Amino acid sequence: MEPPGYTLTFLYYFSITNVLVIGLLSGRFGVSFLDRSIYPIGICAGLMAGILGASFNRNITVSAKVKKKGIWLKSLNQALADMGFEPQKELGDYSIYQKNGWVSLFSGRVFLKIEGKTATVIGRAAVVKTLQESDLGLS
Repeated sequence: MEPPGYTLTFLYYFSITNVLVIGLLSGRFGVSFLDRSIYPIGICAGLMAGILGASFNRNITVSAKVKKKGIWLKSLNQALADMGFEPQKELGDYSIYQKNGWVSLFSGRVFLKIEGKTATVIGRAAVVKTLQESDLGLS
């Protein structure tokens, strides 16, 4: 599983913000959606949203060597529970963790795959960085 990286996340936030800002400005100022005078504002807003969105919401992959699977998994589950994530379902070889309720729309999901003595965690950068700060040995 290859999550969307920095570039794809940047393009997503950049383009969505561009369209929204240009649409709002064209309606507010009564100009055509194709009027070039509003494009610089849309591009600036898109660049800011793209950089911020990609910095915090891109997905990253980290892994750890696991000596005692049960103990390590318990520590991971506790760290994720402290952030509000709960195990939801299995998707192939991956266990999926997600927050409950409407908050899940903004927090994303965490994917865990354990193969032998290696655990792979995929999730949003902010969530994974918090997990890296714990004593799970993720790098």
